[in-house]
Amino acid sequence: MTAILDSVIDCNSKWAAATAGFGVSFIGLDRVFWGGDGSLVELGIPLSVHWALAGASIDNYCKNGNLIPMSWNESKKLGYAAAAGAGGGFAAKVVWAWLS
Repeated sequence: MTAILDSVIDCNSKWAAATAGFGVSFIGLDRVFWGGDGSLVELGIPLSVHWALAGASIDNYCKNGNLIPMSWNESKKLGYAAAAGAGGGFAAKVVWAWLS
């Protein structure tokens, strides 16, 4: 899995978290646990939570090598990464609307 992430995400980029949120939204992985039309499992988790989680996970992966944060010592930076992921996911929705 790490080889795939290393080939897709540039950890040296300051846009890695936003790129992750954009990718999750653009590919459609944000609808897996959403609960709306086209969802696999109806848990009712908002789309923006998927985008934020993608941003925070990729940021943590780039810094610590783990997708899931093991400690919250850098919670402020993780919050910024989550916000960037949410912004990237929203940007993907805007691009989809523009392309449609």
